Amino acid sequence: MLICLNKYIFMRYFITVILILLLLLSFGQKAKNISIDTSNYYDYANTVTCQDWLRINEAVPIILDELEKAGYSDAFIKVGELIRLDDSTRLVLTVSFLKEPWFGFVYEGSHMVPVSKSDRHFMSSETKEGFMQIEKGVNGKTNIIRIGQLPSNVFLLKQTCYWYESKSDPKKVTVTKIIAENILRQDVRKYLQQVKNLSLLKTR
Repeated sequence: MLICLNKYIFMRYFITVILILLLLLSFGQKAKNISIDTSNYYDYANTVTCQDWLRINEAVPIILDELEKAGYSDAFIKVGELIRLDDSTRLVLTVSFLKEPWFGFVYEGSHMVPVSKSDRHFMSSETKEGFMQIEKGVNGKTNIIRIGQLPSNVFLLKQTCYWYESKSDPKKVTVTKIIAENILRQDVRKYLQQVKNLSLLKTR
C-alpha cells in the first residue's frame, strides 16, 4: 500500500513538472512569435533600456531597395539630388526618382528622447510638414535652412521614428534593429502607395 502511494505521489509530481515545462516553452515560443509593426511598435518603447536609431547611411539602402522592389528603374533613382524649390531655396533629396511620376524622400537625421508615438503623427497629417536642412561650408561654418512646407511629392522620413534596442546580448532584445528597418520599409511602402494613387488620378 505504501509503495502504491509513493508511486502515485511521484506520478503527480512528475506530471506537474512536465506541465510547468510545457507552459514555459509555450510562453517562450509566443514571445519569439510576437509581431511588431507600425500598429504596435510604441507599445514596446518602455521595455527598451539601451536605445539607438537608424542613421541616414543605414536608411538609404533600405529606401533604394524598396523603390527597386516596387518596380522603379534604378537608372532614374538618385541619391543626394539637389533641387530648386524657388529662386532662393534649394533642397537636397536623400533619395529621389527623377522620371514621371517624379518624387523624392528626405530623411531627417535627428531624434527625440524619450521616444513617443506622437513622433509619427506627421505621417498621418493632411498638412505637409516643414524640414530643416543644414548647410555646411568649406570653412566649417554651418547654415540652417528652414523649409516651411515640403512639396506634395517630397516625403518626410524621420530618424526619431526608427529606434531599436542595442544590447550586447541579442537574445534579450525585444525591438531589434531588423524590426526598426521593417518599420522604415512599411513607411516607404505607404508613401509609394500615395505616389501610385496620385499617378492614377492624373491618368483619369
